[in-house]
Amino acid sequence: MKIFQLIQKPQLRGAEIFACQLSEELNKKGHECIVITLFRGESKLPFTGRIIPMELSKKNRFFDWSGWKKLADLVKKEKPDILQANAGDTLKYAILSKLIFRWKTQVIFRNASTVSLYIKNPLVKKWNALLYSMTDYIVSVSRYTRNDFTDTFPEASGKISVVPVGIEVSKAAATHRTNNEKKILLHVGGFTFEKNHAGLVSILKEVVVHRPDVVLWLVGDGPLRNATENLVNSMNLMEHVKFWGYQSNPREFFTQADVFLLPSIIEGLPAVILEAFYHSVPVVAYRVGGIAELVRNSETGFLIEKSKEKDFAVAILSALEGGPHTATYVESAHELVVKNYTLEKVASRFETIYSMLLRRRL
Repeated sequence: MKIFQLIQKPQLRGAEIFACQLSEELNKKGHECIVITLFRGESKLPFTGRIIPMELSKKNRFFDWSGWKKLADLVKKEKPDILQANAGDTLKYAILSKLIFRWKTQVIFRNASTVSLYIKNPLVKKWNALLYSMTDYIVSVSRYTRNDFTDTFPEASGKISVVPVGIEVSKAAATHRTNNEKKILLHVGGFTFEKNHAGLVSILKEVVVHRPDVVLWLVGDGPLRNATENLVNSMNLMEHVKFWGYQSNPREFFTQADVFLLPSIIEGLPAVILEAFYHSVPVVAYRVGGIAELVRNSETGFLIEKSKEKDFAVAILSALEGGPHTATYVESAHELVVKNYTLEKVASRFETIYSMLLRRRL
């Protein structure tokens, strides 16, 4: 199969990273994946195959006749069997291009978010319903996001299924190793409101009272980084927080962490939890989105009700203490990843969906 993976731009965001990793794995299976980027970006994508930059203008994103035609010309030239739209404006460009310029390639949309939290305006909802009605199939990242999607757009219920994220694993067992003087609390994610860095700093303040030997490592960058740095300063936590900025290989940080923290207020199914599981790092997270499908309280980690900061802090302290219960959670979590969430297994599930759509067309 030849598959177009349409992404917003070269950026190291979850949707783009996963689209590239999925494409890499599908290419290993003998398919031909081509990553198509709509807009310019500065990041180097983690993909060794073909990348075709369209370099469209964001100023025209709401009405871009030339952009729709450019995509149509590309589809007609390359003749992909499947076009997968991955977040942002990708579905809008795909559907409008297909509708106006009459190409036949089937379009799949990958949904990795809780759509009801973003779509409030009735007109926006109608517009999105129209796009989804012309989409051949929808893949949602978790049961939670699928149910939210079908509750918001009931007409999509007959053409949607769940395929989670996956991570690359090696044959050697990934183990947690740390020889640091301080206990390392790790968070990996962009500095956006969904990730709740302000809440995380507040939680840290509570933890430090009981464990002054902790340091919070923040890996990532984004629009709220400066505000977070100012908050850390105002709360006199400078010696307990290290800002690492963007890292091309954040996986290395998991090998040194003592506890992984995810106090997000909005999530789909975050791959960073799988990385923590795989590297045998205890996880403390809020119950939002599809997180509860991974972090099962007292089974694979510490699952806290949203906004319960004191409970979150208590769970961190418990995870730092270790003991047989935490060790059991870590072992179960690692087994869960190896059994169900490897990139190879997830790619096979996408492969099955693509094949099913092509058979339907015959």
